[in-house]
This record gives sequence, structure tokens and C-alpha cells, in this order.
Amino acid sequence: MVKASAFELECKVLTEKELTQRKQSLLRSLRMLERETFFQKIEEFNCSMIEQKLDPEVVKGKMLRLIYLSMEVAKESLWNKGYLPHMEVANLHSTVDLCYWFQQQMEQIFQCVKNNQVEPKHIAIERALRFIQSNYDKELSLQEVSDHSNMSSTYFSVLFKEQMGESYIKYVTKLRIEHAKKLLMNGAKVNEVSEKVGYYNYRHFSELFKRHVGMTPGHYRDRQSHA
Repeated sequence: MVKASAFELECKVLTEKELTQRKQSLLRSLRMLERETFFQKIEEFNCSMIEQKLDPEVVKGKMLRLIYLSMEVAKESLWNKGYLPHMEVANLHSTVDLCYWFQQQMEQIFQCVKNNQVEPKHIAIERALRFIQSNYDKELSLQEVSDHSNMSSTYFSVLFKEQMGESYIKYVTKLRIEHAKKLLMNGAKVNEVSEKVGYYNYRHFSELFKRHVGMTPGHYRDRQSHA
């Protein structure tokens, strides 16, 4: 780890927005196992904590937040149940000591992710997509799909958007709307279509359909029948 004196010579104060962006970048590099980038982001984070001269208790909070988010990536179930970072950090009272401790924890997490990555990310998402295709006509929650994919819901949500370019909710909504359009084109009743594509609240379905298609389901069906 770079010493505090080197940090102080090289660091710039980061705004809250920049810290958020770097947090996202750090977690992304962890998911992709980009070791050099990951540890560079940790160094930058530690640097900003020292340069901003934050209260050590505030620093602890920020570090613990990143550790627990990173544990989501590593799958918390892989950790020894006795691992309690908030207890370990309790007796540290200087930012420099906290930075050293934080880097050690993140090194362990990185190794945990690396050791337990058993399948490529795209395969996990492909499995989730097959499950969605087979179950979109049910009340399908993100938690249910992430459980099927053996991921935490937080990690699955981030990975899905990373791989698909849109959120889980947007993907499922678009899939259901497309299936609804096909059913309506065949003259199906709107309330029946709503249930067949996984929406058991007719009003909610109608509102979503109009938002995506620009007209109500009934109007769409009538237009298609006269096309």
C-alpha cells in the first residue's frame, strides 16, 4: 500500500459525485476481475479520504459501505460467518490506519471473487433469460430470477443491466408488451391478455401498454383488426 505521505502529495479532493462514480467503477472492476483497475480505485479512494481530512467515523462508514457492497459481488454466503468488518474496524481511530485495513479487506474480497467465479457472466445471464422467457406470464420478481441464477438480487440487477443494456424491469416489461401485442392482434380480450402476460391488475397493464405503445390495449386491438 502507498504510504500516507505519498497520498498527500498526489491526491485531489473528490466531490461526492466523483466518489459515487469511483465507487461504481470499483465495483465494476471487481465484477470483471480487473485487478489493476480494482486496486487503483482503492488507492484513489483511500487518497481522497486522507486528503479531505474527514472524521474517522465518517471514513469508517464509507469503507464499510463499500465492503458490504463488494461482499454482494463475492456472494456473502462464501464468507466465514464470523467475518464482521464493522467489529474489526471498531478499534481503529486514524484515517491512515483505516486505509491500510480497508485495502487488506478488499484484497481478501477480490481473491474470494476470483476463487469462486465458476461460470462466465454471459452464461449466467443467458440462463436467467431462459427462465424469464418460460415464466414471464407469472408474477415474476427480480428476487425469484436472481435466486434461479444463484446470485444476490443486488449483484444480479447490476450484472443484468451491464450485459443487456437495460434494467431487469424494463426488459421484462418490453417482453410482456410484445407478447401482449401478438395476442391482441389475434383478437383476444384485454383482461385475458393482461393475465396471460403476467399482469393481474388490469388497470396497471393498460397504463403500461399505453405508455409503451402510445394507445390503450383495446384501441390497439381494434386498429389491428381493421388493418
